[in-house]
Amino acid sequence: MITIAELEKEWGAPVEQWTGNCYGLACAAAKLIEGAIPIYGHYLGEVAEGTFFEPTSGGGFVQHGWVQLKDGQVLDPTRWAFEGKEPYLYHGPNDVYDEGGNQLRAAMMGDPPGFDPDEDIVHITQAMLNGDAWTFIEKLFKLEHAYLDDLCEPGDVTRHQLFWLANYDPRMMRGHATAIYAMLKKMDLRGLVPHDNWQMVERSPM
Repeated sequence: MITIAELEKEWGAPVEQWTGNCYGLACAAAKLIEGAIPIYGHYLGEVAEGTFFEPTSGGGFVQHGWVQLKDGQVLDPTRWAFEGKEPYLYHGPNDVYDEGGNQLRAAMMGDPPGFDPDEDIVHITQAMLNGDAWTFIEKLFKLEHAYLDDLCEPGDVTRHQLFWLANYDPRMMRGHATAIYAMLKKMDLRGLVPHDNWQMVERSPM
């Protein structure tokens, strides 16, 4: 594992100047560790009183950058800035980190929207998405109720539902994220997907 001195040299600034530069430091640290990847998202842990981040902690959702290691653990060069401790390089479990800020996004999105026939409707064909992935979408949006009420046909979703789906945490898509993202790309809707989530799925198909 790397040392503070090595990261100071790579980053070009002493550790006392690291606070507020978390993602840049994560990128610098990742260059020094084989197979490491810089990650951006939210720190969900406690923020100590009197620290730089206390006034903007947002109730536990603090924008942050860290390093994901090949073994699934985390290297965080600036966790100490939240904890109010002396500088150290955190190396341990991925315990209070949310890649892409998906937990905050989920809280803001609310429940999956129902089918509204008055909205713009998009028809998804089998050529665009495999059957298992479509079944997941049907269950997610409870489309069977819309079928029973003759509001739509299998394959129909609203643009509002597609927007919600594009912003849904890919780790919650039960192994269909790669297929769903490929479908959105075919539909020229890649821009609806948060960039960090797109990178997550490209890095580790799920």
